[in-house]
Amino acid sequence: MDGADAGRRLVAVEWIVQNTGRTAPKLFGEILQKGRLSGHFTLRAWLYEPNDNGLFAAYNPEVACWRLSRTWAGPGSLSGNRGPP
Repeated sequence: MDGADAGRRLVAVEWIVQNTGRTAPKLFGEILQKGRLSGHFTLRAWLYEPNDNGLFAAYNPEVACWRLSRTWAGPGSLSGNRGPP
């Protein structure tokens, strides 16, 4: 999360593996996802920000990315990193 007054805070980690044409790899029993990053498989884990959608959900509705939105709107807003385009 990155906000004007909030500072930066680690909320998740992401594993990225190049797609070499093989079956999607597994990590922690989860199949890495294809399509979020061209030519790669990814898996995100929300370790530091609870996510009602699950630990390995692609997006967290409570997290907004200030840099993407250019203005901090906070959780629940329509701007920022809210999910796939």
